[in-house]
Amino acid sequence: MEEQRQGSWDKMYETGKGHWEDAFNSKAFREVVRKRFNFVVPAIVVFSALFFILFAIQQFCVGFASTMVFSNINVNFLYTMLLFPGLWLAGLVFLRYVRKHVYPLEKEVTSTFSKK
Repeated sequence: MEEQRQGSWDKMYETGKGHWEDAFNSKAFREVVRKRFNFVVPAIVVFSALFFILFAIQQFCVGFASTMVFSNINVNFLYTMLLFPGLWLAGLVFLRYVRKHVYPLEKEVTSTFSKK
């Protein structure tokens, strides 16, 4: 599916039949950009907050951060290690969101402006 979608964009670019200015100014294209923006900005805010909390714990709550949870594993280490799977999970959620909400709109834009 990815190759098919990418191929249609390449075809529009190579043939010059895409009328890019019309596509960029279209309501459908603005909707694609808006849908991506509506997911990406909150995700950036959440993960920035999580990293800020990590640094705040390391700086101001040294006693809490150094509390041993398991043998040689402390709270700071656990929090840091949980950020990695969290980032992977956010990436997977983003891909699922894009496939469900953005790709259909991209297909619409591509099919509309490749016919012109």
